[in-house]
Amino acid sequence: MSASLKELEEDVMIISQFTLAAITNKGNKPSFHKAAKPNKAKEIYDQFVQIFKDSSLNVQTGKFGEIMNITLTNKGPITFNFRT
Repeated sequence: MSASLKELEEDVMIISQFTLAAITNKGNKPSFHKAAKPNKAKEIYDQFVQIFKDSSLNVQTGKFGEIMNITLTNKGPITFNFRT
C-alpha cells in the first residue's frame, strides 16, 4: 500500500459530517458545542476540498449542511476515515 491516489488514478469523495465532532455520551441528543460555527465549518470544509482539487485528483463532494444518502463501494482491503 505504498502507491498514492494519484498513482492509482483513484477518485476522492469528500463529505462534511457533523458526527465527527458530536458528543453523544450524555443525554438523548448530540451536542453541537464543540463543533465549529456553520460559517467557519464551511470555510474549513471548502479549504480542505480545494487542497484535493489543486492536486489534480478527481474529487467529488457532498453538499455542505445537507442530509445526503451516499453509496460507497470499497476497492480494496481498507477505507480511510480522517478525523480533523
